[in-house]
Amino acid sequence: VKALALPCVVLTDYNPHGMALMLCYKHGSATFAMDGYCCPELKWVGLHTADVQLLETPTAETPGRSVLAATSFQPYSDRDGAIVDGLLRNPVVAN
Repeated sequence: VKALALPCVVLTDYNPHGMALMLCYKHGSATFAMDGYCCPELKWVGLHTADVQLLETPTAETPGRSVLAATSFQPYSDRDGAIVDGLLRNPVVAN
């Protein structure tokens, strides 16, 4: 990335699994912590919470309903909750 002066981006799913994957690429994992397998310059592209909040807000064109359909997202699972708990214990996320 540095040698070629290219931007480094990641596009992951908008769910806890995607967030965990992006953080692993950006900050590394415990398995490879000593080997420098990470890309601190990594930029996350794609859907963010602010985008979802904006699309959930009714507009003049869509009064009383959001642009997003209720079926746009997968149901939140127990596994998702466990991943979120782990992410919240991650010092990078906590800060």
